[in-house]
Amino acid sequence: MTSIIKVDQIQTAAGAAPTSADLGINVTGSVIQVIQGTSTNSLNVINTNLADSPGTVTITPKSSTSKMLVQYNVGGIARGTLDSMGLRLMRNDTEILSRRRHAYQAAPNGNSNINPCPITVNFLDQPNTTEPITYKVQVQIETTDGTAGWQINTTSSSNTSIGTPAVATMIVMEIAG
Repeated sequence: MTSIIKVDQIQTAAGAAPTSADLGINVTGSVIQVIQGTSTNSLNVINTNLADSPGTVTITPKSSTSKMLVQYNVGGIARGTLDSMGLRLMRNDTEILSRRRHAYQAAPNGNSNINPCPITVNFLDQPNTTEPITYKVQVQIETTDGTAGWQINTTSSSNTSIGTPAVATMIVMEIAG
């Protein structure tokens, strides 16, 4: 049996218009909005300067109590011997996460100087704002090997690439707080 309820107006017991919380919408832990950004741009990191990795997302929170679940994935390869590789997640101009991997040897088998080195970031942020936020990932390397580098989202078909098509993906989910 199917039931249908039709009404012209919903009110609380006090006669006021209900809020979303009164109706069980956007309660703590609910996904409010999802924004995805993709990029096919590539980046070849060859020095210690911080560089923006491909793919960003700008989101405007609906509530200042919301949390943002940031997920970022991009392919990458390492060439040569890297003393360290680093990344940081940025909220506008503020670093909110930093990771560094030391002594990365890109050629363990001795036959090739290329190894997969993708980037995956999962971070739950609490920005406490309703102003627009831009999330991005920055990367850098440190090396004494003049031929070393970190190729990110490379789309070339040469033997120093990760193949085609390469797509960097960032997804930001606003979670009701």
